[in-house]
Amino acid sequence: MSDAIFYSTSEKNGFDNLHVDVPAIFEQYPVGQMAGSLEPEPKDFFAKLYANQLLPLGLRIKLWRAAFNAHQDLTWFEDLSEYWGNILKGRPLWGPQDAYFLKNMYRIRFQRNMLPDTEDPGVHLDAWQRPEVLYSLLHLAAKPSLPADVRVMQRAMWHVGRNHGLSILEFGCSTAPFVYGAIRFLGTSRNTYHLADIAMLPFHYGVWRLRSRSDIVPHLLLPKNEFMPDFFDPMDLILCSQVFEHLNKPLEIARYFHQILRPGGVLVFDFLLTEGTGLDSKQAVEQHSQVLDFIRANFDILEGSQLRPGESADLCFARRR
Repeated sequence: MSDAIFYSTSEKNGFDNLHVDVPAIFEQYPVGQMAGSLEPEPKDFFAKLYANQLLPLGLRIKLWRAAFNAHQDLTWFEDLSEYWGNILKGRPLWGPQDAYFLKNMYRIRFQRNMLPDTEDPGVHLDAWQRPEVLYSLLHLAAKPSLPADVRVMQRAMWHVGRNHGLSILEFGCSTAPFVYGAIRFLGTSRNTYHLADIAMLPFHYGVWRLRSRSDIVPHLLLPKNEFMPDFFDPMDLILCSQVFEHLNKPLEIARYFHQILRPGGVLVFDFLLTEGTGLDSKQAVEQHSQVLDFIRANFDILEGSQLRPGESADLCFARRR
């Protein structure tokens, strides 16, 4: 591995310098075999509370935030701790303080992580599998953004016109926050949730966390295909947040979304205009205007960013014509 994107020089250990063989994890625990592999357990008090459709969603979100901040609902930590010890073989985490400490430790290393100036998809994948990128897993597992994710999903389903019987794709999903939020709060049923990402730990964790669900369909994006999807199931809703700036072929992905979305289907996306440094791609910078032009030409903007040339596109809801 190139030293250009690796800065952890101290001795390996199972705590603050855990070196995970990510390809081996995906081989030992294939994402395609995890869905429905765990028998559903009875819902605990908090899960029942959040899913209670008799209570207003706003109230349930406030209750979640209060329980999260007070460390009363430690579902996030219990899931992370089990994954850290049983799947990653790290030393035990004794409490949420351990998780916060490690998140900050790995963040220091992560900020030095960078991608060499190359279009080689293998090198891109290598960058996302470095030990420093454990920060992404720790950060996303403990991130208090669930209420915002739920609101985005609720709004997206409102634009689709229903929240039942949908085919939904969360692309570049990482820990699948939108799908996870919908399942816990929105009372959706008879939906099929497609999750797609490259072989990095947050994606593996996201699928693992939902392994009791038989309605989850994971798709691994491979470097040999330059991370282009190889599935073409028709979709009613696609969510692609904080992803376009990292893609090797952003314009082709935009065309792919248009191809698989049913007429009237909804695309939720954003697209930062960056300098193409770090883990952002040069191709995303070069094709930024083309992607926005394509979406303007083939979608009706429902709300959010107006996709102005030369500017970052904030979260936008668009309907396929």
